[in-house]
Amino acid sequence: MACHKQLSKHVAAGRYGLVLTHAVVSSSPTIEHAIEATLNQLNPALASSAGSDALAFCSHERPMFLVVEDINKSGQAAALAEKVASWDVSSTTTVSAVSSTHPASRQRWKLLCPIWPQVVASTNDVSRKI
Repeated sequence: MACHKQLSKHVAAGRYGLVLTHAVVSSSPTIEHAIEATLNQLNPALASSAGSDALAFCSHERPMFLVVEDINKSGQAAALAEKVASWDVSSTTTVSAVSSTHPASRQRWKLLCPIWPQVVASTNDVSRKI
């Protein structure tokens, strides 16, 4: 609920935001693909570059705010948490969601993904560090 409140405040301030379902996270190799899949659910006629195009409107000052729907009860929580963490490392736009290793000036999206402590404990070391 707290994540949705943050998203609502962000959007009410005239900024961009989306909710990513765990099914979209599961089927998306990159953050751009996840954004594209979510936008295509809203409008199937969008171009295949919709995810990258949407991020082009964003900047460090006006990032896209992404909330990942509760993955804890998805039956694949650890795998999805690792996938979300990998998006930070492998993003084709070289943008950081949670990692402090990328300069903040390149940060064009922010991601909130509530994860239970036992799920975090079951992820690999690399994902826990991100």
